[in-house]
Amino acid sequence: MKKCIITTLLVLLSITANALPTTETALLTKSFTITPNQQYTLSFTLNSKPTKTPNQDNIIKIKVNKKHLATIQKYNSGDASEKFTIVILPLNTEKLTLAFTSLSENAGSSIGQVSLTKTKTEPIFITEKPTTAKIYIPEKEKSNPTKLHTLLFNTKNLNNWNGDTKYFTIKDNAIHAGYLDKNIPSNRYLVTNKKFYNFNLQIDAILLGKKHINGGVQIRAFRVPNSTAMEGYQVDLLNDNRAGRIYDEHRRNKFVNEKLHNHKNANIIKGKFNHLDITCHNSRIAVYLNGYLVSDYIEKDPKIIKQTGNIGLQIHGGPPAKLIYKNIYIKNNDKSKKDK
Repeated sequence: MKKCIITTLLVLLSITANALPTTETALLTKSFTITPNQQYTLSFTLNSKPTKTPNQDNIIKIKVNKKHLATIQKYNSGDASEKFTIVILPLNTEKLTLAFTSLSENAGSSIGQVSLTKTKTEPIFITEKPTTAKIYIPEKEKSNPTKLHTLLFNTKNLNNWNGDTKYFTIKDNAIHAGYLDKNIPSNRYLVTNKKFYNFNLQIDAILLGKKHINGGVQIRAFRVPNSTAMEGYQVDLLNDNRAGRIYDEHRRNKFVNEKLHNHKNANIIKGKFNHLDITCHNSRIAVYLNGYLVSDYIEKDPKIIKQTGNIGLQIHGGPPAKLIYKNIYIKNNDKSKKDK
């Protein structure tokens, strides 16, 4: 039986209130002879052309050996090209057939520069540069660390972390931050002893409380001397539509990016653990919340780009609230290649 396991990526760009079109127009079919059970990187360029219907998105569907691999929905603003990279692991087959079809009426796209090469490591990003496409990856909905990830929190104690244990406790293999029966006097942080620069971080978090709930994950950050504050990036975890945006705490004191995806599940899902997937690579930071790409940011300040730092878990000062963090994994990419 022929199978194809997607090890890094199953992309569905843009889940909207309306169902995607079902009529498909063939764009390109290409076959490759491959070595079974070997990981490959599939790269292709999506060339967008103006559609005959104004303001219509280009929607591309990809199949591998007749199985659905990805759907890409990208706003059509005229002539544009964008490269996508997908890692796949074909099992028990020596032939790989790719089929690209368009789901847009009056199709305005084409596929170019399709390549398939053997690889041992997954690409850090789906696109070479920050994308405006709406991206949803089911595999990023849950904790799905690779063999190269290690536990950052051992589920038993706070060894290798530092913070005020009045605000951070361990229960049921998770870190509980804050209180539900009294106010939090000021922002509090549990911080790694070790610093990280290039990495992939995966965390599950649930937000509990009756009013505004505010927390987050500090990255490339550091404690401010003689203060409970931290300085650096924070991936915000809020029970509103700002969740997943990047805030520059105690430095520029503002959000540094706009949110890319505002599907209901690209925000905090009430009463459930939400999955956060964060990648830092040199000047670029990408954040997935529940499988949706919500931040894809390039830092421009050369001093900030060079800043390494700690990872921290925050409970924000304010009314009674609790964040529970668990399944905290990290993959250290400090030896990875520089940005292209």
